[in-house]
Amino acid sequence: MLTLSDAEPGWSRFTALVDDLARYADADGGRDPTEAKSKVSLRRSADELVIDATLCGTEGVSFEELLEAETNRMWRRMRNDRRCCPELEMPTRTQIRAQALIELTRRGATTRRDNTTACTVTEMNLVIDTDRTGEIDPLLAAALNGTHPTHRTHPLRFR
Repeated sequence: MLTLSDAEPGWSRFTALVDDLARYADADGGRDPTEAKSKVSLRRSADELVIDATLCGTEGVSFEELLEAETNRMWRRMRNDRRCCPELEMPTRTQIRAQALIELTRRGATTRRDNTTACTVTEMNLVIDTDRTGEIDPLLAAALNGTHPTHRTHPLRFR
């Protein structure tokens, strides 16, 4: 457009050329019908879940805005917690973003299509040093090591 305006000194001739140019322009806005589609793949690697996602167009923009807003909210909360309790470790931004993704997914899992709330998804990790089980109540130790008669299998991880 700038080159065209430099080449044509008269306004009326310039606007006529722009009108001609507009007639040759792609009528549907230049959208490529072979645009990439959004996709997500998951794969397990030992104790890790690897997520590879490509989100295109407005889906990508919307997802990024939601995830970054939740990441920022969690970062502010963690920063305030750390001000009150300086010994708390501050996670990296990428670690907080992973937690934000999990939190948004959990919230979504508790919302039904009719906007009612389903059961809350809750997770608790309990880490017990197996070298120190002799220091805890024998009943609890038996439940944790699977020798208690009412033992049920729970996904406990020992370090």
